[in-house]
This record gives sequence, structure tokens and C-alpha cells, in this order.
Amino acid sequence: MTDLGILLALRRETPEDEYWRRQVAADHPRAMCTLGILHAERGETQEAEVWFRRAANVDDPWAMNVLGLFLAERGAIRSAEYWLRQAAATGHPYAMVNLGIMRAGRFENHEAEFWYRQIAYAGHLEAMVDLGAMHAERGETDDAECWFRWAAGGNHPRAMDALSRLLRERGDLDEAEYWRTRAEDDGR
Repeated sequence: MTDLGILLALRRETPEDEYWRRQVAADHPRAMCTLGILHAERGETQEAEVWFRRAANVDDPWAMNVLGLFLAERGAIRSAEYWLRQAAATGHPYAMVNLGIMRAGRFENHEAEFWYRQIAYAGHLEAMVDLGAMHAERGETDDAECWFRWAAGGNHPRAMDALSRLLRERGDLDEAEYWRTRAEDDGR
């Protein structure tokens, strides 16, 4: 029913459709978040927040992450962090990444690194690249290389490019060229 509701929303039929009402009445967090998104797209931020909060209060990590992002976008950073932390505590990968991004943006790199590391060990390539960049900024090139290689092995173009630059700076021009070419080929 939720998928049908999303299809109807994409076709611009009313969100008050019977399928939506059933899902929302059953406290289905995805349906409530989708209603929140629809209201946000219309500029109805207060109504959107009501739906996002209602979904997050059902203890759905995905909904908590969505609410956290919505609040961060509106400048309510403390509330955003609260909801992102609630979702991250359940192991929600995107909440962990979003907390890392938020903390790095506030130059709180120790905590940002903590969250990136949590998700990087679970295989999240973007977090690996971000960790590599943090190590590179501190001059810890061996650690940076490890993270860049791990992500590059997963065919991540930004990691390949970063690894290429790091190797070029070290003077390993042949391997640097290899990774630069791979980054260009895989980045298409």
C-alpha cells in the first residue's frame, strides 16, 4: 500500500488517498515520512515536521534520520543531532554518515571520525574516503592510503583519484597514473 501511495503521489494525486490513510492510521513510518516529504515539497514546513516527528516517534530509525536531516536543513542543529543519534544508536548507516558530516562541518573531527569509522568498517565506501581525507589532512599518509585503497578496491572514483594524488606526491608515478586512469574510467 505504501508503494502504491508513492506511485500515486508521483502522479500528483492527492496524498489523502485511501491507501495513504490506511498506512498512516496503522502508524506506518514510511507512509508518514512520505507525507512529510510531500508537504515539504509544497513549502508546508510545519505540516511536514508534524509528519516527520510522528514517524520518528514510532521508533523507526529511517524516520529518525529523515527528521534529523529535515531539522538540520531548517537550522535546528541540536534537535537534528538528537534524532540522528537516536537512529545511529540502532546501527542505521545513513544516520552515522550524516552525524559524521555534521560533526566534520563543525570542525569536531574526533567525533566525526568516530562515526565515519563505525560505518566504514561496515563497508561504506564514502565513509572510507572521508576517513582517508581526514588522515591526509593530518599528514598521516600511511593511514590515508589504507582507507583510499580500501575504497578504491570497491571501485569508488573519488577514492581512486585521492589515492592517485597521494601516490603522485610520494613519487610513485606509475601507480598514480593507473589509479587516475581508473578514476576517470569508473567516474563516467
